[in-house]
Amino acid sequence: MGANIEITVYTRENIAFSRIIDFLRNEEISLTIENMETIKDWGFTGCRKLSVEISDTIINQELNRNNIILIYAFANKNINCGVQIEYNKYGFYEYGFYLDINLIGIDVCYINKHSEVFYNKIADAIKELIDPKDLIICGIGEETLVESYDDVNMIIEKSSFVERWILPSKMKINNYSESQYDKLYIYDKNYISVVD
Repeated sequence: MGANIEITVYTRENIAFSRIIDFLRNEEISLTIENMETIKDWGFTGCRKLSVEISDTIINQELNRNNIILIYAFANKNINCGVQIEYNKYGFYEYGFYLDINLIGIDVCYINKHSEVFYNKIADAIKELIDPKDLIICGIGEETLVESYDDVNMIIEKSSFVERWILPSKMKINNYSESQYDKLYIYDKNYISVVD
Protein backbone atom coordinates (compact mmCIF):
# COMPACT_ATOMS: atom_id res chain seq x y z
CA MET A 1 0.00 0.00 0.00
CA GLY A 2 1.26 3.46 -0.88
CA ALA A 3 0.52 6.88 0.51
CA ASN A 4 -3.04 7.54 1.61
CA ILE A 5 -5.17 10.61 1.63
CA GLU A 6 -7.06 10.55 4.91
CA ILE A 7 -10.32 12.27 5.69
CA THR A 8 -11.36 12.46 9.32
CA VAL A 9 -14.88 13.66 10.05
CA TYR A 10 -16.50 14.25 13.43
CA THR A 11 -20.30 14.64 13.50
CA ARG A 12 -23.05 14.94 16.07
CA GLU A 13 -25.32 12.61 14.08
CA ASN A 14 -24.57 9.32 12.38
CA ILE A 15 -24.26 9.44 8.58
CA ALA A 16 -26.20 6.56 7.04
CA PHE A 17 -23.62 4.47 5.18
CA SER A 18 -26.18 3.91 2.41
CA ARG A 19 -26.11 7.68 1.78
CA ILE A 20 -22.32 7.56 1.42
CA ILE A 21 -22.63 4.70 -1.09
CA ASP A 22 -25.33 6.60 -3.02
CA PHE A 23 -23.16 9.73 -3.11
CA LEU A 24 -20.21 7.75 -4.47
CA ARG A 25 -22.42 6.07 -7.07
CA ASN A 26 -23.68 9.49 -8.23
CA GLU A 27 -20.02 10.51 -8.61
CA GLU A 28 -19.49 7.36 -10.73
CA ILE A 29 -17.37 5.69 -8.06
CA SER A 30 -18.10 2.05 -7.34
CA LEU A 31 -17.21 0.60 -3.96
CA THR A 32 -16.41 -3.09 -3.56
CA ILE A 33 -16.27 -4.12 0.09
CA GLU A 34 -13.67 -6.83 0.63
CA ASN A 35 -13.83 -7.21 4.39
CA MET A 36 -15.75 -5.77 7.31
CA GLU A 37 -15.07 -6.32 10.98
CA THR A 38 -15.73 -4.83 14.38
CA ILE A 39 -13.43 -4.36 17.33
CA LYS A 40 -13.99 -3.21 20.91
CA ASP A 41 -10.85 -1.03 21.02
CA TRP A 42 -7.70 -0.20 19.09
CA GLY A 43 -5.98 -3.19 20.72
CA PHE A 44 -8.30 -5.20 18.42
CA THR A 45 -10.05 -6.81 21.38
CA GLY A 46 -13.10 -8.84 20.38
CA CYS A 47 -12.37 -8.69 16.66
CA ARG A 48 -15.29 -10.17 14.68
CA LYS A 49 -15.79 -10.46 10.94
CA LEU A 50 -19.09 -9.17 9.59
CA SER A 51 -20.87 -9.87 6.34
CA VAL A 52 -19.74 -7.63 3.50
CA GLU A 53 -23.44 -7.17 2.72
CA ILE A 54 -23.37 -3.95 4.67
CA SER A 55 -26.51 -2.25 5.96
CA ASP A 56 -27.29 0.80 8.03
CA THR A 57 -29.01 -1.49 10.55
CA ILE A 58 -25.87 -3.58 11.13
CA ILE A 59 -23.70 -0.47 11.44
CA ASN A 60 -26.11 1.12 13.94
CA GLN A 61 -26.28 -2.08 16.00
CA GLU A 62 -22.49 -2.25 16.22
CA LEU A 63 -22.18 1.45 17.11
CA ASN A 64 -24.84 1.01 19.81
CA ARG A 65 -22.67 -1.77 21.28
CA ASN A 66 -19.75 0.73 21.38
CA ASN A 67 -17.89 -1.23 18.73
CA ILE A 68 -15.56 0.26 16.14
CA ILE A 69 -16.41 -0.72 12.57
CA LEU A 70 -13.60 -1.30 10.06
CA ILE A 71 -14.44 -1.52 6.37
CA TYR A 72 -11.77 -2.49 3.83
CA ALA A 73 -12.71 -1.88 0.20
CA PHE A 74 -11.69 -0.99 -3.33
CA ALA A 75 -12.93 2.06 -5.21
CA ASN A 76 -13.49 1.43 -8.92
CA LYS A 77 -12.10 -2.10 -8.43
CA ASN A 78 -8.43 -1.17 -8.06
CA ILE A 79 -7.98 1.70 -5.58
CA ASN A 80 -7.42 0.53 -2.02
CA CYS A 81 -9.66 2.40 0.42
CA GLY A 82 -11.57 2.00 3.64
CA VAL A 83 -13.33 3.59 6.54
CA GLN A 84 -13.44 3.28 10.30
CA ILE A 85 -16.59 4.36 12.11
CA GLU A 86 -17.03 4.77 15.84
CA TYR A 87 -19.04 6.61 18.43
CA ASN A 88 -16.23 8.04 20.52
CA LYS A 89 -15.87 8.84 24.21
CA TYR A 90 -16.70 12.52 23.60
CA GLY A 91 -20.20 11.67 22.39
CA PHE A 92 -19.80 12.18 18.66
CA TYR A 93 -19.36 10.02 15.59
CA GLU A 94 -15.91 9.65 14.12
CA TYR A 95 -15.34 8.63 10.50
CA GLY A 96 -11.84 7.92 9.26
CA PHE A 97 -11.73 7.46 5.49
CA TYR A 98 -8.57 6.56 3.60
CA LEU A 99 -7.80 6.24 -0.09
CA ASP A 100 -4.55 5.02 -1.66
CA ILE A 101 -3.52 7.89 -3.93
CA ASN A 102 -0.84 6.13 -5.98
CA LEU A 103 -3.27 5.12 -8.74
CA ILE A 104 -5.08 8.46 -8.76
CA GLY A 105 -2.11 10.35 -10.17
CA ILE A 106 -2.26 13.50 -8.06
CA ASP A 107 -0.04 14.75 -5.28
CA VAL A 108 -2.16 15.64 -2.25
CA CYS A 109 0.75 16.52 0.06
CA TYR A 110 -0.26 20.13 -0.38
CA ILE A 111 -3.11 21.92 -2.11
CA ASN A 112 -2.26 23.14 -5.60
CA LYS A 113 -4.28 23.70 -8.77
CA HIS A 114 -4.25 19.95 -9.53
CA SER A 115 -5.10 18.60 -6.09
CA GLU A 116 -7.58 21.39 -5.28
CA VAL A 117 -10.20 19.73 -7.50
CA PHE A 118 -9.89 16.57 -5.41
CA TYR A 119 -10.07 18.48 -2.12
CA ASN A 120 -13.13 20.36 -3.39
CA LYS A 121 -14.87 17.07 -4.24
CA ILE A 122 -14.42 16.08 -0.61
CA ALA A 123 -15.93 19.42 0.47
CA ASP A 124 -18.86 18.68 -1.88
CA ALA A 125 -19.36 15.32 -0.16
CA ILE A 126 -19.32 16.93 3.30
CA LYS A 127 -21.83 19.55 2.15
CA GLU A 128 -24.09 16.88 0.63
CA LEU A 129 -23.95 14.29 3.43
CA ILE A 130 -23.80 16.35 6.63
CA ASP A 131 -26.07 19.10 7.87
CA PRO A 132 -23.78 21.99 8.91
CA LYS A 133 -25.32 21.98 12.41
CA ASP A 134 -24.19 18.35 12.80
CA LEU A 135 -20.63 18.82 11.51
CA ILE A 136 -18.03 19.28 14.23
CA ILE A 137 -14.89 19.25 12.07
CA CYS A 138 -13.30 17.58 9.05
CA GLY A 139 -9.55 17.27 8.49
CA ILE A 140 -8.01 16.20 5.18
CA GLY A 141 -4.44 15.44 4.18
CA GLU A 142 -1.87 12.81 3.34
CA GLU A 143 -1.12 10.39 6.19
CA THR A 144 -2.78 12.69 8.75
CA LEU A 145 -2.98 12.32 12.49
CA VAL A 146 -6.22 13.89 13.72
CA GLU A 147 -6.60 13.62 17.47
CA SER A 148 -9.96 13.26 19.26
CA TYR A 149 -10.83 15.90 21.84
CA ASP A 150 -14.07 17.46 23.00
CA ASP A 151 -12.79 20.90 21.92
CA VAL A 152 -12.31 21.86 18.24
CA ASN A 153 -9.32 24.08 19.07
CA MET A 154 -7.57 21.14 20.73
CA ILE A 155 -8.34 18.87 17.76
CA ILE A 156 -6.66 21.37 15.44
CA GLU A 157 -3.73 22.09 17.77
CA LYS A 158 -2.88 18.44 18.44
CA SER A 159 -3.32 17.16 14.87
CA SER A 160 -0.62 16.79 12.22
CA PHE A 161 -0.32 16.85 8.42
CA VAL A 162 -3.78 18.33 7.81
CA GLU A 163 -3.88 20.32 4.58
CA ARG A 164 -7.53 21.36 4.81
CA TRP A 165 -9.96 21.83 7.66
CA ILE A 166 -13.71 22.10 7.02
CA LEU A 167 -15.79 23.67 9.79
CA PRO A 168 -19.42 24.72 10.27
CA SER A 169 -18.44 28.11 11.68
CA LYS A 170 -15.74 30.71 11.29
CA MET A 171 -12.65 30.60 13.48
CA LYS A 172 -9.03 31.70 13.39
CA ILE A 173 -6.54 28.98 12.53
CA ASN A 174 -2.89 30.04 12.38
CA ASN A 175 -1.09 29.32 9.10
CA TYR A 176 -4.33 28.51 7.24
CA SER A 177 -6.22 30.65 4.70
CA GLU A 178 -9.98 30.91 5.14
CA SER A 179 -12.68 30.76 2.48
CA GLN A 180 -16.41 30.20 2.67
CA TYR A 181 -18.07 27.38 0.77
CA ASP A 182 -21.84 27.68 0.98
CA LYS A 183 -22.54 27.30 4.74
CA LEU A 184 -19.14 25.76 5.47
CA TYR A 185 -15.77 27.35 6.21
CA ILE A 186 -12.66 25.96 4.54
CA TYR A 187 -9.14 26.48 5.89
CA ASP A 188 -6.24 25.57 3.58
CA LYS A 189 -2.69 25.34 4.87
CA ASN A 190 -0.39 28.21 3.88
CA TYR A 191 3.02 27.53 2.38
CA ILE A 192 6.02 29.78 1.95
CA SER A 193 7.27 29.90 -1.64
CA VAL A 194 10.97 29.32 -2.04
CA VAL A 195 12.60 30.82 -5.12
CA ASP A 196 16.07 29.67 -6.09
